[in-house]
Amino acid sequence: MLTHYKKILSPFLPVLVIVIILLGFVPPYYERAYRSLIYPFQLDGEEGFILNQALSIAQGESIYQPIDHYPFLVGNYTPLYPALMSVFSGGHTISIPTGRLISVLSVLGIIVLLFAVTFVLTKNFALSLLTPLLFLVSYDNYEWIAYCRVDYLAIFFSISGLTAMLVGGRKTPAIIISIVMFFLAFYTKQIEVVAPIAVICWFLLFREKKLAFTYTSALVLGIAISFLGLMIATQGEVFRHLVIYNANIFNFRDMGFMLLHFWRFNKFLITVAGAYLCLDVLRAIRAYIFQSAPRRNEYSLISIYFVIALLTLIGLAKEGSAPNYFIEPEAAMALFVVIKSFEYTYVLKQKKRIYAVVLLVFFLCMLGGHSLNLRHWRGALFSQHNPTAVDLAKANKVLRIIEEHPGDILSEYPIFNIVSGRAVLFQPFIMSALAKQKKWDASPLLADIKRGRFALIIATTDIFQNTYFFRWHPEIIKTIRTSYEPYRQIVTRRGINYFIYTPRAKVISS
Repeated sequence: MLTHYKKILSPFLPVLVIVIILLGFVPPYYERAYRSLIYPFQLDGEEGFILNQALSIAQGESIYQPIDHYPFLVGNYTPLYPALMSVFSGGHTISIPTGRLISVLSVLGIIVLLFAVTFVLTKNFALSLLTPLLFLVSYDNYEWIAYCRVDYLAIFFSISGLTAMLVGGRKTPAIIISIVMFFLAFYTKQIEVVAPIAVICWFLLFREKKLAFTYTSALVLGIAISFLGLMIATQGEVFRHLVIYNANIFNFRDMGFMLLHFWRFNKFLITVAGAYLCLDVLRAIRAYIFQSAPRRNEYSLISIYFVIALLTLIGLAKEGSAPNYFIEPEAAMALFVVIKSFEYTYVLKQKKRIYAVVLLVFFLCMLGGHSLNLRHWRGALFSQHNPTAVDLAKANKVLRIIEEHPGDILSEYPIFNIVSGRAVLFQPFIMSALAKQKKWDASPLLADIKRGRFALIIATTDIFQNTYFFRWHPEIIKTIRTSYEPYRQIVTRRGINYFIYTPRAKVISS
């Protein structure tokens, strides 16, 4: 029995020390997920709009409507996630926590898949525990695990398809499962294409052109036929919403700041990943250095997946990008670093044992550095505010004010429209971005603000302060300032604050 355990742990037994250290970072993720699941209001600017989409789908309405009249809303993503929210509610009231639960379950699914694929490829228990922990313990996961957003479900489907190919190889059942998973990933988030592209490149790398063509044709045909059905059903609106309205402005200065954030928390993992990429390149051009050691095809697929995932970080330059862009690259990096450590330790051991020892020491030092770095940045790592009774009381105060003001409201967080039974009429960030790009005419909304149509305007930033407004077009801000006046501020030191405005007396009298 002891010999069996040594076999599945050695020579990576010291990795268990890192595993234990990383496990100490896990409880805050559970706490944040739990608190988000019992909090009924928004924690993120888009959650309420996704809830509104789920409600629309449940009522048989399209989430891809023309934007030349009310409501001024955009369906940013393919419809599977809000559709699943409506199904997942089981006939009960659809809520934001419903979507958050789907995301939390997706995170757990990703963790299980990373453990499983590592164990299948290495048969090493210590490394199999390490992979999901390297993925989970990040700033980006801590922030986004609380949100009702599409990302985790899309990544779960994507990694499910990748796992099918890594574990099942080129067998027909594995190919079918992966195609289905990638199809679902696309219909959860239309830009979730890293894993299928990696699989196709993997086929081509090993000169399996016929398989690559068949695989690509089946996946593309499935997506194309179903998308054509959506095009017909929405009279082309789905294309406008998913493609034209999503083509935001690129700002490479902001991308630089985001990459610094990525480096701050992952510098040691990035370093070891860079070293393994260099070994991959060296092995490709100087195979004799490694004594032509047999290369497992699955390892090549993981390398391709990691490289393509890194390339997607150019999306950070897109206006409105957020830490969710790092989630899949971090999953890919965790898998790549662990699998490549296993591969090259054994490959170099065949050449000369000392090489394997040096590589293993390097790997363990980098893991130790990563753990110490996380500890150093622990305050920033867990800096996102979790909802408390104070936040609930603030949101309920907003609802009480809404009850006192009949009529339409314009709320930056549309959860207040939904809970109070008012129509969701406007999506500030995306519509403001479209106004800047001349893709949307804001004049109907501006006219309604000028004449005081909205009984209340609710923002999360004081519109009368001279600051940067992330979600509001400057012309809209200017019009609100001239036609509305401050009514109430519900502000605390931490959490989401609410600034409420009512029409000025002169607007009402006119």
